[in-house]
Amino acid sequence: MRAELRTPVVHTGPGVPGVIEIEVFNTSDVIAGITAHVRGLDHSWVRSEPEQLALFPESSGLLLLHLDLPPEMPAGRHDLVVELLSSTDPTDTALVEVELVVSPVDLTVVTLEPASAVGRRRGELGVVVDNRGNTPVEVTLSASDPERALRCTLDPPLLLARPAERVVATLRLEGRPPIIGAELTRPITVVARTETGEQQAVGSFTQRPLISRGVATAVALGAIVALWALVAVFGIGAALDAEPLTKAAPASFFAPGSPEALGGASGTKGLDPAVVGQTLEGQALSAIDGSGVERISVEVVRRTRTGPRIVAAAATDEDGEFSIDALIPGQYVLHFTAPGFEDVWYPDATSQDTAIPVKVGPETAPVTVEVVGLPGTLQGRVDAGGDEVAATVSLVPIVGGERGTPVDMATTAPDGSFVVTGLPTPATYEILFTAPGFQPTSRTEALRGGETLMLDAIRLTAGDGVIAGTVTDGIAALGGVTVTARAAGQEAAVTVTPTSGAVGTYRFEGLRTPGTYILTFTKDGYGTETVAVGLGPGEQRTDLVTALAGGTGTITGRVTDASGAGLGEVTVTVRGGEVVSNTATLTSGQIGAWRVTGLPSPGEYTVTFEKPGYVSQTVAVTLGPGGSASGVDVRLQRHVGVVTGVVRAAGGGGLSGVTVRITDGQTERVTTSVNSPTTGSYTFDELPPGSYSVTFERTGYQSQTVLVQLGAGQRRTLDVTLVQVP
Repeated sequence: MRAELRTPVVHTGPGVPGVIEIEVFNTSDVIAGITAHVRGLDHSWVRSEPEQLALFPESSGLLLLHLDLPPEMPAGRHDLVVELLSSTDPTDTALVEVELVVSPVDLTVVTLEPASAVGRRRGELGVVVDNRGNTPVEVTLSASDPERALRCTLDPPLLLARPAERVVATLRLEGRPPIIGAELTRPITVVARTETGEQQAVGSFTQRPLISRGVATAVALGAIVALWALVAVFGIGAALDAEPLTKAAPASFFAPGSPEALGGASGTKGLDPAVVGQTLEGQALSAIDGSGVERISVEVVRRTRTGPRIVAAAATDEDGEFSIDALIPGQYVLHFTAPGFEDVWYPDATSQDTAIPVKVGPETAPVTVEVVGLPGTLQGRVDAGGDEVAATVSLVPIVGGERGTPVDMATTAPDGSFVVTGLPTPATYEILFTAPGFQPTSRTEALRGGETLMLDAIRLTAGDGVIAGTVTDGIAALGGVTVTARAAGQEAAVTVTPTSGAVGTYRFEGLRTPGTYILTFTKDGYGTETVAVGLGPGEQRTDLVTALAGGTGTITGRVTDASGAGLGEVTVTVRGGEVVSNTATLTSGQIGAWRVTGLPSPGEYTVTFEKPGYVSQTVAVTLGPGGSASGVDVRLQRHVGVVTGVVRAAGGGGLSGVTVRITDGQTERVTTSVNSPTTGSYTFDELPPGSYSVTFERTGYQSQTVLVQLGAGQRRTLDVTLVQVP
């Protein structure tokens, strides 16, 4: 049998049907039933239509193989082999190769195991990522609680789950528990992000109080007993303070501003500014870019005989500003502190002893302090579409909306990961990712004091490619050539080489990379050329030279047998110079017809016709400038010959029952003369060319032996007359 694949590449995936189409030719002399088996796939994933293809001799039919792949079928390209088997001859088989392209499917499920944790300050939950798809999935995890009362730490924050794999990360929770009262349950939300979307899993953390209700009741009773003693102690301490205190503070004390600002309210006339509560304002600025820094704790410290005492505190807002009201006029030192920042005492001291006090009064000006963050870290991963690319990571600080001088650079590891440490903070950075052959990619991130920031996967897009070159006729540049560039999944691009100026040149720009492009070159009167060009990321191929052979010739004809009937499955080989082209005669429709195209012309060619069991023939064909020759018809003779004839009795008619033996000295065949179609007739067929001796014997008659020379495909008639024994 012979098979031709109609679908060399099949695109499919879980839930997406795919079909392999194969045209099968029965080249045997009997009716055959053809079945198919796909190597590399489970038989339950393949359905054949029909299950068995019945074909008459010298006929063809279409076999469809429907593919229904399970979700666990890995994504990507798979090389399959389809084996075709004949029900009548186990040795009659055919193989075709199919490229199967399975599309990726993301079936990622995220759960928390356990879904809840109980503790006071700390707790743990397990984040389980179950990849039920057919492609590796990179999952970026983040977690938070609505009140932002907990510190949520994921270890690791980035997971890689292969198909049918389950991976686990640990979510560590830490937060200040309630001091007294009932348990407090805080909801936790975990977000898992992939390239195709995100999922959420919800859990909870129940925090037990530090002091139970029973202990709290006992403490309250003790506090009532000690209240009077505390009042006495406070009075004595106030009397001994370093600065004299106003003996009585009116209600207006806690109203900020001067007495005039109180609008003459009752009890405010004649008040000394020293007895009016004052306001201290200021701003914490980044020492890197001068921007306001939020969430910096500002402690107002008063020096007393018994040591420093914090009398007020506040936190900076999103602009870095703070305001503290109801301060008793006097001198204070200011302490600025926050996690991830260096402690600073106003204005730039490292300890309380070296701090400069701020005098708080009606005319106190706002204070400004620069805060310095601890070194920060930036880490992440660059995805170049599966290619191992050494990408460069550059960081440029943004100061006042302007780009500054790059502060650090890093190169990604083979797996695409990178880490940049020791970054000045707090600051805003523009992060630039570059790699040869890829388009630059950037993003802007704000880095808080001492923060370690994990970036989502950065995907690099390959730069556009270029294919350019020149078309010649083997000697000079050739204009007017149509050049077509095709690539899978893209629209074909077409251009024509110029006939003046830059004759024969062509250029395709903006090509998607990486990829393989098929270039086809056509021009009337010339042979068609096809070239495959592979482009790496951003690659430019501008030195291609393609030569077209002059003329495009065609030879057609038909092959018949000795009776004039069309003869299929005859191998036709056309040779001329370095050109060798093969085809086969048709087995259906116009049986025996054949056609060979794409032959350089003018030219001299030989055409050879071959088929098992037949005598081969070779004819010469000359193609002129017109490039075509039709009617190249041949008649093939059977390679084997026939010896036939009639045995007669002397003086009488045909004689049946005569034993006839034919031998070439090695093999002997025996038959008997019969009454049909003529009395005394006999036949030996399928005889190879050679010399034979034919012996005729019958009881009562003298035997007779005759020598016969038989040529290829020759039919010899041998009549004999037997004489009776006296």
